[in-house]
Amino acid sequence: MASFQKRGDRWQYTISRYVDGVYKPIRKGGFRTKREAEIEAIQIEDELYRGVYTEIEDIAFSDYFSDWLDIYKSNISNNTKNRYLNTYNTINDYFGYIPIQNITNRKYQIFINEYSKDRANATVKN
Repeated sequence: MASFQKRGDRWQYTISRYVDGVYKPIRKGGFRTKREAEIEAIQIEDELYRGVYTEIEDIAFSDYFSDWLDIYKSNISNNTKNRYLNTYNTINDYFGYIPIQNITNRKYQIFINEYSKDRANATVKN
């Protein structure tokens, strides 16, 4: 059974569960209304009951970006590839091995603000 908490102006759900005798709750927040959180929690509980729930893998933002680059941008010019590799290095230097799901809008905005301090607007937009 899920529980719901209000965190600031947003809602979060927590689904209690045990995996191999170890307590591993499923939590997700950022919902505008309690009803939105309830709807998703019901779907997750249903998947758990049917045995089809798959947990989100912890993958670093930089690793995700690298995978995206390999999958979706394989046919690009060397100039564009170098720009993407520069972006990869910037992401890796700033975020390190923080899983992508742990990077909030606020953390990402702080990154953009820091990055834009000594760079042109066009560079930041790219």
